[in-house]
Amino acid sequence: MFRARTGLIVLAVALLSVTFAGAALISVDGDLTDASWSLPQTTVGWDQNELGISDDYDIHYTRNLWDPGSGLTFFNMETYAPLVANDPGNFVDLMIDADNNNATGTTFHGSTGSDYFFRFDLKADTLANLNYGSNMADNYGFYKWNAGTTSWNLQPFNAGWYLVSRNTAGGYGVEWGLYGAAIGNPATFSWAVFLDDGDTQDDDFVLKQKGYAPEPATLALFALGLGGLWLKRRRSK
Repeated sequence: MFRARTGLIVLAVALLSVTFAGAALISVDGDLTDASWSLPQTTVGWDQNELGISDDYDIHYTRNLWDPGSGLTFFNMETYAPLVANDPGNFVDLMIDADNNNATGTTFHGSTGSDYFFRFDLKADTLANLNYGSNMADNYGFYKWNAGTTSWNLQPFNAGWYLVSRNTAGGYGVEWGLYGAAIGNPATFSWAVFLDDGDTQDDDFVLKQKGYAPEPATLALFALGLGGLWLKRRRSK
């Protein structure tokens, strides 16, 4: 009886640890100061374009972090100077090559093999002011490439699957949260970011960077270790 109950407790600890270890790693609010953006598994892509320019439409870097607890993969984009608040006609696209294969998908904004893209109109401030769709009026949308029709298809809206925000004061940051199932939960993938400046100057982009999904088994082993420590303490009493 004790062993059965102990096994259940260890299993519960493992499940809770896996759930909470990655839960709410990032708050999608356009503020790039979340401590989790400094975690070791964060992938950083540095912009190699327009190195002599440091204005509001020149990208400084982008980052990706997969959250195994929530199932979301997070991205951000920081510019050298604050983006102009509510700037109509400008947008930022996040492109994803889910299978790391340049021969599938399409070439989009110079990024080969793009299978998906996530558009965010910079006219919008926060998710509360957004409408999911393709009219580009304070909108955001998630698209999948259809090889048969050679076109981008807006995906059906799923609450909690597509998150995006920017700093409401203009700010330096744009953040995305994307449910991993939306891109097939790949173990590895590639991503790129394109920033349209409304013809004020040259558009800017960070080309394909490699992204990785952590293995939940690693967190489960950690949880089992915690369970073992609990058992050791109980038996020593």
